[in-house]
Amino acid sequence: MSDTLLYILIGLAALIVLFVLFRLFGSSSAEANSDTAAATPAADSAAPAKAAEPAPPPAAEPVPATVPPAPVSSGTGDELTQIKGLGPKAAKGLAAMGVTRFDQIAAWSAGDIEAAGAKLGGSFADRIARDRWVEQAGLLARGEIAAFEEKFGKLG
Repeated sequence: MSDTLLYILIGLAALIVLFVLFRLFGSSSAEANSDTAAATPAADSAAPAKAAEPAPPPAAEPVPATVPPAPVSSGTGDELTQIKGLGPKAAKGLAAMGVTRFDQIAAWSAGDIEAAGAKLGGSFADRIARDRWVEQAGLLARGEIAAFEEKFGKLG
């Protein structure tokens, strides 16, 4: 039974890696957006004039395994271990996923949190939400040190 579970986990990990590689090196989403934007005005001009209807919610997209890295001008990134509950081991795992800045973590959706927790594995899977990494990273990314220290304690 445990061998089967191991094979399933290895298969899932391989699928996640393939998905990330496809998202990073596959077709550009900017090209897809420009095609959609170009087609939209033509569709609007052909439709009869009527009251504007609210746009339907966008179709659910697959959750990316990581947040795409933000451009880093200095080339170094942020000191992620300033986030309470995020130690050197987690910082190293995040760096391997291309996450090196507070603003990247601050922008995580629930799906991104789940994917990052799964990639980090072990006890980290629940730690992201429990220790409120996204909230902490948002305060640090905006430079709100006093608010951070009031909620989470002094920066070390």
